[in-house]
Amino acid sequence: MISDPLRDFGQVFATLFSNITSLSDKFKILKLKRSLRGYDIASDTCTDTTTFQYLKNLRFSDRVVEMFFKPFFSGIFLETELETSSKFFKYVFSTFNSGLASLPEFGMQSIPNDLLDSINRENIFLGKKVAEINNKNEIIFGDNSHLSAKNLVVTGTSHSLISSEAFKYNHSKTLYLSSKVEPKWGKYIHLFPCDRLINNIAIPTSISASYSSNNDNLFSVTIIGSSKPDIELIDIVKQRLSDYYGGGKNDYEFLKCMIINTGTIKQLPGHFDFPKDRKNGLIFAGEHQTHGSIEGAVLSGIDAANSI
Repeated sequence: MISDPLRDFGQVFATLFSNITSLSDKFKILKLKRSLRGYDIASDTCTDTTTFQYLKNLRFSDRVVEMFFKPFFSGIFLETELETSSKFFKYVFSTFNSGLASLPEFGMQSIPNDLLDSINRENIFLGKKVAEINNKNEIIFGDNSHLSAKNLVVTGTSHSLISSEAFKYNHSKTLYLSSKVEPKWGKYIHLFPCDRLINNIAIPTSISASYSSNNDNLFSVTIIGSSKPDIELIDIVKQRLSDYYGGGKNDYEFLKCMIINTGTIKQLPGHFDFPKDRKNGLIFAGEHQTHGSIEGAVLSGIDAANSI
């Protein structure tokens, strides 16, 4: 097991004596933590490379790259070769210096619900499809009605209405299963570097009991790059959970499979070198304007508000 010794002092010896990392790798990780404290993408003038090449340039051993960096950051980037920009890797790595990974008590849906609660519902149009944005910056709806405004903020996939540029995304599948089986180290993200199917498993009920209505443990299984049929996939995952956590296959009840086609925006080397959009009075907002994360989307929204 690997833990962060600067945060989790209770696991410091497990980390120091882990056979995944050499003593040299441990010192390099600590050095990297120090060097990236307070990191800012916009201020980074270093040559952008893939994350994999960046780690090799820092002379991390093949073993720690394959057994830790690849499985852990593949689960964040949703791509398995660490082709993602080294600048984004440095940003993500630095955030683990400044804050703890967390989950909303009542699920991720709490985030948009909280935003919605602060908006006057009379200002929200539902069931309206935007057909185009004309050269007067007017919104034309599918029923030929239109709306004009002094300021127009174009968010998310609406970008395609005024630009031919298409954003590419990494994708994944998440399987949810419940069980009475009690997992060890439930508050940790569990990595499986030797498993060619499962990238990671998290147990949200170990963080908040509200993720279950009947006191079962909820297992969230992330799979990247598999094209196996869902029925076959579910059977394999049940067997793996039995192997990893105990119990039999029938002790794990399948709940849901979520196919996430727009999981994370692709951020290859050079992604952050291009000027951000400002076009004909339109204001653009979304993670493609900053960096691919919830925080990036929020920062972009704040920037759009400040522009107005």
